[in-house]
Amino acid sequence: MDVRLLTNPSEIRESEHRFQQVFRDGNAFDGPIQPWVPAGALFASSWAFAVHDEQFEALVKAASATGDEFVYMWSTGWDDGERKFVEQLPRVEIHLRENSDSRIYHRVYEISGWIPSMSATPVILSRQGTWGILTEDEFAIAAGTQEFVDALGTGFDLDAGLVNCVNWVRKIHTRIDDTAWIPSLFQHVYGESQGQQILREAGMGTLLDDQSGESTTSG
Repeated sequence: MDVRLLTNPSEIRESEHRFQQVFRDGNAFDGPIQPWVPAGALFASSWAFAVHDEQFEALVKAASATGDEFVYMWSTGWDDGERKFVEQLPRVEIHLRENSDSRIYHRVYEISGWIPSMSATPVILSRQGTWGILTEDEFAIAAGTQEFVDALGTGFDLDAGLVNCVNWVRKIHTRIDDTAWIPSLFQHVYGESQGQQILREAGMGTLLDDQSGESTTSG
C-alpha cells in the first residue's frame, strides 16, 4: 500500500481539477455534489478515521471495479479568517490494494504530519475524477457514477448506512437551532422526491414544512 505526497504543482492542480469534476467544495452541509454527477449516497461514518474498516474495504473493491488503482486524499476545513473551506492536509496519492483497510489513514497522517480534528472534512477522490467521498463528523457523502455507487453497495450495506445516518439526524435535530441543512442535504443527495420521502418515513416531515415556510417567507 503506497502513499505518496503530491509536491509537484501540476499534480496538485490536476488533483483539484479531478475534485471539481465531482464536488464544488469541501462543505458537506451545503450541496457539494456537482449537478452533472449522476448518483450519490449518505451513510453514517466516523470523523476519526473518515470511514470504518468495512466501508473502506468496500471502497477499495468499488474503486477496483471502476478501474481506479489510485486515489487522492486530503482534508478541508472551515477557516473563520478566510470565511471559506481551505485545505488542511497536504494532498497524497494512495495506491490501493485489495487488502487495504482504514489503517491507511494512520500512514497518511504519519507522512503528512496532519492530526485529524473535528473541524476537518477528509476527501477521498478517484484519480480519474469519476467519484469521491466527503466525510463529516458523523456522516459521509459518496458521489459519482452509478457504477461506483452500486459497486460500493455490494461491499457494505448502503441502506443500513443510510438508516444509521437518519437515526443520527433524528437524534440531534430537536437539539439544534439551525435545521435547514437537513432537508437540503437529503434532497441534494437523493433528489427532491426521494429525499423528502426518506425524511417523512423517518418522522421528520416537519423539517420539510419548516423549509417550505422559510421559502415562502423569503419569497
